[in-house]
Amino acid sequence: MQVLQEITDWGEDKVSNNIYFVKNKSKLHAYIKEGTDKIIKFSRPLSFSKSRRKFKELKIENYEAKLWVWMTTLWILQKI
Repeated sequence: MQVLQEITDWGEDKVSNNIYFVKNKSKLHAYIKEGTDKIIKFSRPLSFSKSRRKFKELKIENYEAKLWVWMTTLWILQKI
């Protein structure tokens, strides 16, 4: 899983540059809205494209604890 922070310059447009949790370069599993630290998770991955946007990769270690809890919860729910 990659943790990508968007750094796209949108010019005068007011567009948020969020942090994205992406797997296999094309599946968005979660994100963090700009200005917050809460991970918003999807029950199913969404399609994701980096085209026409700029990103820098962040260290996943900074988010592993929160992601582990989320992934474990999903696994348990799938078994019920």
